[in-house]
Amino acid sequence: MALSYDLTTTEEISFKEFLEIVTKTVKKEDVSSLIDCVEPLQKLSNNRTFLSEYVNNELNNYVEFQNNNGYSAQTLMLHNSPFFYV
Repeated sequence: MALSYDLTTTEEISFKEFLEIVTKTVKKEDVSSLIDCVEPLQKLSNNRTFLSEYVNNELNNYVEFQNNNGYSAQTLMLHNSPFFYV
């Protein structure tokens, strides 16, 4: 079931800040801990340049680009940890 949240924050955070928050927040086998990541995800989505900056940085070493991505070529893996991935 999809959940919708009406957030109005205009704050922005970097991808690094987002990962720090989510790493502290997400608890193994506690699905409800994901709800605490809604606002940080909104703040990340307000950052209109994080994705292009990430991809540009990754392409600096294009030979190694997405080598650890076990999914299809259409999937861009931004982060992978034991409890979550982006």
